Amino acid sequence: MTIMITGSRGAIGRRLKTALVKSGECVFGYDHGYDPDHVEYGDINDQHLLRDKLCDMKVEGIIHLAAVSRVQLSQSDEQRCFCVNVEGSRNVFNGAYQSQLKPWVIYASTREVYGQQEHFPVKEDASLIPCNVYGQSKLKAEQIAAGYQRAGLSITVMRLSAVYGAIKHYQENKVVTALTRQALLGRDLEINGAHNIFDFIHVDDVIRAIGLAIERCRLQKKGLPPINVCSGIGTSLEQLAQTILGMINSNSRIIRKNADSSFASRFIGCPKLASDLMGWQPLISLEEGIQQFIEMLSSNHHLLKEAV
Repeated sequence: MTIMITGSRGAIGRRLKTALVKSGECVFGYDHGYDPDHVEYGDINDQHLLRDKLCDMKVEGIIHLAAVSRVQLSQSDEQRCFCVNVEGSRNVFNGAYQSQLKPWVIYASTREVYGQQEHFPVKEDASLIPCNVYGQSKLKAEQIAAGYQRAGLSITVMRLSAVYGAIKHYQENKVVTALTRQALLGRDLEINGAHNIFDFIHVDDVIRAIGLAIERCRLQKKGLPPINVCSGIGTSLEQLAQTILGMINSNSRIIRKNADSSFASRFIGCPKLASDLMGWQPLISLEEGIQQFIEMLSSNHHLLKEAV
């Protein structure tokens, strides 16, 4: 039996695919970008192709990562955001529901569905009031998933916090990536909203959480309730920048700018439910994760240059 990963060329998808293959799983990558490394071309908005692949590959489970996954990209092209994140997800859930094998689905949602909260740490039963298009699209997909779950499909929603640390992140303007590479290059570190607080979680902790969710999905017919995948620790952008500068021993300056109103000013999630239901807890501290990322960029100068 096969596990399908949608968005298998993404920052999480690449690393997850490698980890699952190493653990002995038969994994089928499904992505709309070309990759010679055994990843099939596939668009989640192509209903017929998706259904054919689910049947041909005898898929027992789907890890649905494919998305327009950055707030800025979602804001700049709302139509594409909703086409991929909402309608594409609907196709994945419906494809699983229509499949004879009825594969379980693990859906990667986001902390952005919570929006601006007042009480911390944020638990899964908090009000869902996203403050940007990306969060709205992911919440809509969660609502669609809930409908299919009520109809009998096994779906588990995992709300990922601020994920960092994957190799592919060097290509993206993620905050940990951007600040780390600027510090390594001796350039100023620009932060939008020095006192904004994020809950950072390392990609390898996310992959462990998904692995445990797979085990639970195989043991029970009904999916788990929505689960936060987070550290439970809040870090301000000021603290993050200072930590990176200290670890690199850089003399770069910190340039403080106004906060981006597209993001909630503060988020700290509660990871207790993930611990209770799956025995999961984050193992990689922010300092350890940043150190690994620094070493990766420092030892691969071509990555650092490409990231500029």
